[in-house]
Amino acid sequence: MQRTAPGNSGPQAGRSARWAALAAVALAIVLAGRFLAEAQPGGGRGNEPTPFGATEPNDSPAPAHPTDQGPIGGKFYNQEPFDELRLKDGEVARIVPLKPNQIPENPKPNTLITIRVPNDEQEYTVAWGQIERHLTFPELILEKAEDFIARENYDEAFDYYQYLRKIYPRLKGLEESMQRWLFQEATTWHRKGNHAQVLAMLRELYTRNAEYPNLASGMASATDKLMTAEIADDNYAAARKLLANLSTCFPEHATAVSWKNKLTSQAGEKLAASQEHLKEGRLHEAREVATEAVRIWPLAEAVRFLEEAQQQSP
Repeated sequence: MQRTAPGNSGPQAGRSARWAALAAVALAIVLAGRFLAEAQPGGGRGNEPTPFGATEPNDSPAPAHPTDQGPIGGKFYNQEPFDELRLKDGEVARIVPLKPNQIPENPKPNTLITIRVPNDEQEYTVAWGQIERHLTFPELILEKAEDFIARENYDEAFDYYQYLRKIYPRLKGLEESMQRWLFQEATTWHRKGNHAQVLAMLRELYTRNAEYPNLASGMASATDKLMTAEIADDNYAAARKLLANLSTCFPEHATAVSWKNKLTSQAGEKLAASQEHLKEGRLHEAREVATEAVRIWPLAEAVRFLEEAQQQSP
């Protein structure tokens, strides 16, 4: 299925309501690893720390990793929030979300961070230097969204972005991620030959970042192909709307200037022919050709001439 950005028409236009709800969306690729942590003093061996995942004196094993509770309703974000630690040796563990004061400013590699895993009251410590990346739940949602984008599953990614925008609107990198998403989806539609969808994605991207790399050339290319098709169908009004959209965004772009010159030139030629008809007394022909000139491009002179021709025509 196809989605259309707000204010654009095209295939599956009914989904534009979802775009209206979309204020923005994003991504963040994150890294991580494995716990080399130790139990807090008093965990069963006096003041001697117990390594995370080791067997306690009562032979009750500490969990090697937290319980992987599945999401509700099939969406990753529909589950109890958790943080994730990924260590430098490649293993990953879920933990109860850390509070801001649990991570000191400018921690050293040997700084111990106190953590807990879900469904376990035992506290553990992990050396900061062992951590490749600490990921919060919102960052993990972003990671999932980016995975959908990489697989070109844009409808699924949309749901994740919409959730993030609603629940975590200040998430770092959200806006930048949405911009990358819009451009990549436009690239996909370009490859499939759907230039209307390309333009819809890029026009939305323009509202967020008019200086995004290759945005101008992408919009110009899509506009050029769409205008060519509209004119082939003798739909000059639609072609002029497309040109107006491009000119509003990038008025000096070569494609915008070229198309305007081409259409105004054609209209001018029709106007000259209409004026010649009028001089020869062919009022009906003058009116018809003047109408054609205005249909191609509403030159002020052509509009005035058409009004005069209509007044003189019986």
